[in-house]
Amino acid sequence: MKKLMQKGLSVMRFTNIIFIISLLVSFQALADGEYHKNTLIGGRAATMGGAYTAISDDASGAFYNPSGLAFANTSSFSGSANTYSISNMKYDGAIGGKDWERSSNNLKPNFFGVVQKSGNETYAFSYALTDATVEHQDQMFQNLTDLVTPISLYALNLHSEDSTYLIGPSYAKKLSETVSFGASLFYHYRIYRRAQSQLIRYQGGTDEASYLNNIKKEKGFKPKVGFMFSPKDKWSVGMSLGKTLILTSLNDIQRNEKVDGASTFSFVQTKKTNKRKTPIELETGVAYFQSAYLLLSANLDYYAFTDDKERENVVNLSIGSEYFLSEKHALRAGLFSNRSNSKEPSSSTTNLEHVDMYGLSLGYTLYSQSTAITFGTVYTMGKGQAQIYDNSAARIDVAKSSLDFVISADYGF
Repeated sequence: MKKLMQKGLSVMRFTNIIFIISLLVSFQALADGEYHKNTLIGGRAATMGGAYTAISDDASGAFYNPSGLAFANTSSFSGSANTYSISNMKYDGAIGGKDWERSSNNLKPNFFGVVQKSGNETYAFSYALTDATVEHQDQMFQNLTDLVTPISLYALNLHSEDSTYLIGPSYAKKLSETVSFGASLFYHYRIYRRAQSQLIRYQGGTDEASYLNNIKKEKGFKPKVGFMFSPKDKWSVGMSLGKTLILTSLNDIQRNEKVDGASTFSFVQTKKTNKRKTPIELETGVAYFQSAYLLLSANLDYYAFTDDKERENVVNLSIGSEYFLSEKHALRAGLFSNRSNSKEPSSSTTNLEHVDMYGLSLGYTLYSQSTAITFGTVYTMGKGQAQIYDNSAARIDVAKSSLDFVISADYGF
């Protein structure tokens, strides 16, 4: 009887570590590709909230709508960086009734492009870091009394990096003075790394620990085609269509755990090669050039999952404006949504998180004869619910926010 009681206590204590590990691991894979506008590329486009599909007349147009490259004024070099990025996630009462917060701080040089004009044709080559997070945490929780077995100390140390890169050529051609066509072919590369350790010390003095190392790599291509035309004076309409085609994927997970009462660690390695589903991306935009000093634009972007029943189709809206104080000084602003494609958590679901994000961007550009320097900021926030306990329908409130500082430079020749 005593042995059975000891075995039952061990199972209860083991439940604690699974309970906490699930906070950090179980839904990580579900977050893959959850959002479609985490990073706004290019200085001008970013400070207009990404409402750029009907403009796209600089190097960043390769990512928004390659047909806009045909209307670039000159050949040029462009570079931009979200020089400093801060993000925060707060899960209310997630660990023993105490809030669990996750933060990310990193530098993100995220774009470089060159545009070469040749008559009615335009050639471009560009690189972009379209998504990047760097998370480092050292957290300690004490006196967690609401769990199956009370915990006197829970310590967490983790470092994670998640980066997605696109690089490749673009081509655009004017079919007439008001119509253009363009295409881009990007090489897609994503790498995710996570190193994590956890220690649980029970009030009785015993402890257990776990160590996790996870590396995920994706390789593939992202073709994108675009079309732009001017139906009447002062108006421009643009459309683009793209999809990420993942050719290879490897997810290597290594876990080393010691449960309460054990003298050694148990090691498990899992390798998965299943490919993440990606949506068809249809972006539409309209721009109104009210005068030489004022520009208004809007985007309606649709992301359709045709072969993934775990995701929801998403519509995002962006609006932007640009106003020239003079020939050398321009102000920009934008509003945009970045909605989650994850399904809404309910009493019949598990391991889901859904937070729709909404953002504001502001920027200023200083022009000279051949250069332009842009400074700006992009802020996003949102609230929703999450199911972060493994195989549990319990829902908790979660809030997210991010702040990016943007700088970019363009040189025309």
